Amino acid sequence: ATYEGMQKAINQALNELDLEELDIFHLHAARAGVDVFTERRGALECLIDNKQRGRIRAVGISTHSVQVTKLAATMDEIDVVFPLINRVGLGILEGTKAEMEQAIAQCVTHGKGVYLMKVLAGGSLVGDFSVAVDYARSLAGIASIAIGMVTTAEVEYNLAYFGGRKPAALPSLAAMEKRFSVVPGLCAGCLECVEVCPNHAIVAREGKGFIQQEKCLTCGYCVGECPQFAIRLS
Repeated sequence: ATYEGMQKAINQALNELDLEELDIFHLHAARAGVDVFTERRGALECLIDNKQRGRIRAVGISTHSVQVTKLAATMDEIDVVFPLINRVGLGILEGTKAEMEQAIAQCVTHGKGVYLMKVLAGGSLVGDFSVAVDYARSLAGIASIAIGMVTTAEVEYNLAYFGGRKPAALPSLAAMEKRFSVVPGLCAGCLECVEVCPNHAIVAREGKGFIQQEKCLTCGYCVGECPQFAIRLS
């Protein structure tokens, strides 16, 4: 959230990737509201400065929020918007799926580069892969879609699908079938996970965190917040 913290992240990315310039670097605001642009102004200023110095080509923002997406559309400082959307609207904050579609259209109208996250709703829609992806691709002006892949078979399937060959069968998506859960014996009941979940998928049950699988996007924010390391992917 600070200028110094963002500068450290940029330097680390450049060093580890052995690059002199990064194509896009995001102000990560998945769970934040519109006050992110004031609360994290230092980080945004750092991105702008690094763009002027030729170390970043485009300043981006990643968000689950309709309101942040709308505001980003009007901001000259933002070049790229990375919003969450899927055909069932799972995980969208501060608005509906229809409102997010409108916000994305505003970004396109204002000349922002737009690519999409969570089009498979954290794996919830993988059984309807074609329908879910085709919905995302139907949104006018979208430059790209981010889809997580962990196996060679998944990479090959996506290359074929997006290359127009549309293979008949999905590969075994074991990673997508795994879900986060709270280990009751390890949970200390601090309920930090409840507060941090962007989709309100975690609730308190008998004093411990409980993940409602039908709402979980497998984003993993809860894992980093748990001081007991009680949230596991299985």
